[in-house]
Amino acid sequence: CKALDSRENVNEVSVKTHISRLNHKPFSLNIHAQAEHDDKVTVRAYISPKQDENHITLDIDESRWGAILLDTFWTEVHAGDNEIKRKSSESSVAIPDRVSFPQLIHDADEAVANGAELPHKESRSCGHPQRLLLPKGREQGMDFWLDVIITSGDDGVQDDLTVNDHGSTHSYCGIHGQKYPDKRPMGFPFDRPIPDLRVFKVQNQHGQVVKIFHH
Repeated sequence: CKALDSRENVNEVSVKTHISRLNHKPFSLNIHAQAEHDDKVTVRAYISPKQDENHITLDIDESRWGAILLDTFWTEVHAGDNEIKRKSSESSVAIPDRVSFPQLIHDADEAVANGAELPHKESRSCGHPQRLLLPKGREQGMDFWLDVIITSGDDGVQDDLTVNDHGSTHSYCGIHGQKYPDKRPMGFPFDRPIPDLRVFKVQNQHGQVVKIFHH
């Protein structure tokens, strides 16, 4: 008989299970940009399908419907060449997995025993799971478009966005108690029709094909 016995004279038994979940390795966006002068800029990164379910190549206006926002962030650039590196763990759309209850209980007991503070700060439950930030891909590799668009830092509503992530996940969830940080519409520039690729190919945009492998 499979059942739970809640009688007081029955010893408690720990029940554990293993669950397989999708995940991906940590990655970074390495962006090479040229600027005419020192400035603050807004950087947006998207990934979108190159082909549909029938392996037919999509044009830019079809592909934009499947575009996934990987990150939006603000940074400073200097006149000349700039190297911008952004880790996937820093994404403003994603959140890490929550701390498990057993781990939280363990850390709390340890903090009490040592007279220390609990080493967990407040976290947000709004956002895309970091381990699902990338599409699944295929064993032989699956092609996606990676697009990076750099616009003026004036797109930011707050003045401190280059140094304050405001709890992260602001691209999806906004900033608690404040205005949404981006003046541009959500999904910009894929939020509007793109009748011709030549309209999309401008100096502040770069797109390239990347392969995602599933193991």
